[in-house]
Amino acid sequence: MTFLSKLPPALRVSVWLVIMPLLMAAAGAWVWHANRADIFVPTAAEQRQIDRLESILDDIRGNPRASVTVDGRRYGNPLATQMVERRLRELRHETARDSTVRALAPWARGAGLVAVAIGIGAALIGLAGMIMVRLAARGALRSREKLLAAFSRWQTRLPRYLGVLLTLLTTGFLALTLVACIIGYEQVILSNGSGNAFKLHLILILAGGFLTWGSGLALFRLARTLKPQHEPMEVLGRDLSAAEAPGLWAFVRDLAAKVGTAPPDNIVLGVVSSYYVTAHDIVLKPHDKPLSGRTMHLPLSYMTLLSPQENTAVLAHELGHFVGADTEYSLKFSPIYAGMIATLMQISKRSDNEWAKPATAFTAYLIDSFDAAVKHWSRLREFEADKVAARLAGGRAVATSLVRITVLDEVVNDYLDRVARRPDEAGEDFIARLADAVGDAPLKAPNLSAEAATAHPLDTHPPTLQRMGAVGRPPTDDLIQEALAEPVNAEHQAWVRNLFADSQTLQAQLLADFKHVARENNAVRREMLTGLAAQGGDRVELYHSRWLVFLFGGLAAVFAFGTVFAFLGNLGKTPRESMILTAVAGGAFIAFFALFIVLIKARRRPFLVLSGGELLMPGLARAVAWGDIYNFEMTTSNATVTIKFNLNPRTPDHGRTGGYIPGFKYKNGRSQIVVTGFGVQGMSSDKLFALLEKYQTAAAARQELQRM
Repeated sequence: MTFLSKLPPALRVSVWLVIMPLLMAAAGAWVWHANRADIFVPTAAEQRQIDRLESILDDIRGNPRASVTVDGRRYGNPLATQMVERRLRELRHETARDSTVRALAPWARGAGLVAVAIGIGAALIGLAGMIMVRLAARGALRSREKLLAAFSRWQTRLPRYLGVLLTLLTTGFLALTLVACIIGYEQVILSNGSGNAFKLHLILILAGGFLTWGSGLALFRLARTLKPQHEPMEVLGRDLSAAEAPGLWAFVRDLAAKVGTAPPDNIVLGVVSSYYVTAHDIVLKPHDKPLSGRTMHLPLSYMTLLSPQENTAVLAHELGHFVGADTEYSLKFSPIYAGMIATLMQISKRSDNEWAKPATAFTAYLIDSFDAAVKHWSRLREFEADKVAARLAGGRAVATSLVRITVLDEVVNDYLDRVARRPDEAGEDFIARLADAVGDAPLKAPNLSAEAATAHPLDTHPPTLQRMGAVGRPPTDDLIQEALAEPVNAEHQAWVRNLFADSQTLQAQLLADFKHVARENNAVRREMLTGLAAQGGDRVELYHSRWLVFLFGGLAAVFAFGTVFAFLGNLGKTPRESMILTAVAGGAFIAFFALFIVLIKARRRPFLVLSGGELLMPGLARAVAWGDIYNFEMTTSNATVTIKFNLNPRTPDHGRTGGYIPGFKYKNGRSQIVVTGFGVQGMSSDKLFALLEKYQTAAAARQELQRM
């Protein structure tokens, strides 16, 4: 499965939807051919032989002088009668068995034919689906309307299409399971097959039943998963009425009129996320207030850090998504696309989703095929919306808003993260506290050229460099410095406050909502972390395996005996050959005895000691804290286990102890510790990996609890 997951989507879906059904058809064709009717037609010679034996039996039964000749030897009664009766029973049993096989053959042929038909049919349906998706995706690159129409069709068609495919595969596996039962009955029960034959056919029957059950279960779950999902978006924020934000509503309505679109139905003010508009149904947290229609979300965090002109540019950009043909696309396509991705996530997220691989592979192929078109039109939408913003606010305001949001993103998110971790220390004035956080953080000019160079061609938004160039404002030094200057401006904050009837109360409510959600999340997270932290507290000592000591000790003893025997016994044809054999045996003895001594010494102390906070290793002067390890790798080779602990860059030198320590290395400028265990006493490599992972997770959980 891991190999298949690394294949490109087109090749991966071909394996599940074309190659696997064709293999099913090939198995069915073999069954159909192996059970053809002419194989089981009874011969006249068999019946004549039975008649002849019955006649002989009638003649010799009760006649003490009668005899029969078998393989050149003559047998008299009563042995002759017994031999004829035994042979007659064998022939009758074979005839009865053949009769049963003949009766079962049509069932086997029928099941094989069903598997052939289903396999070919499923492969053709899978191939047809792939071709239809590919052609529709090519058309979607030429027209946004074709993209919307194609995706709408597939949203309706996908449940039926996948349902038909999984139904066919389930039926095909059921047919092959029936074949396995029939063949097993014929060869094991009727033909008195061996124990190995019984095991083989039992495995085949169980495998077929398992595949049938699994694919049927996947079909049942898929039917539930692919039901239309109408889950609303959960948004943390407050729905603002015209009375609560008269200035903001007037500003947005005036801007919408200039853009040439209707104002949004709802304006939601939040503190997280960024500016966006959506037509999804929404549930406002933490009060579970539902909203429908077109909604504009505004983040108070960024609004207070942008100038009025930059806020105008951003809001005009968002409203620009509702202009002309973009309106239908925004309202209809985005929910469909999001729903399709949600469907894929729901199918994939189950721990037992192996049976749904054909459905997962095709859904991923569908999304991947349309992805280029989706991103293409989304990027064009962003350019068009930027043009609207530049027309109303000026290209310079568009450019500086893009740069300012980019450089402020990390600072704002860090501040919100601190508030979320410790909400009781966040105070009450959100705007003032955020302004202090931004004022204390030096803003750095963004590397827009690097962003453009590393931008993926399928990114939804074009690189900032391209967007700035499209509005006629390339990123000059003056423009960048203007965007970085005075992120905290009293006049800008006053302008934002005047948009609301009571900004102080409103921001206090927003902050209280944010704290409330943070406390709930922290309580859940704290409970989870506490459970994880408790898993890795005991001290565990890991020793080299004992059996290697016995192995090398035994080999040393064998070669010691061989050395003496070769020396005293003159095994070679010449004295020279005897000396060579003695030297080879002696060298092997020395090597294995040295390994034996090394392992004896190594086993006197553990090669690794795990505790809740740190690891102890014989080769280090100081213990290694779990927090100093950012990851570890483990490999096994023959009887050895090698663990590579990769340390954080700023980890101090732990120092070396004196002397040679078997299986210990400090590598890569002391940024990596390599420990080799010559086997692990009482523990498999899988259990060792799980143990290390548990202790590292527990240490990270304790560290996270301290930060909360």
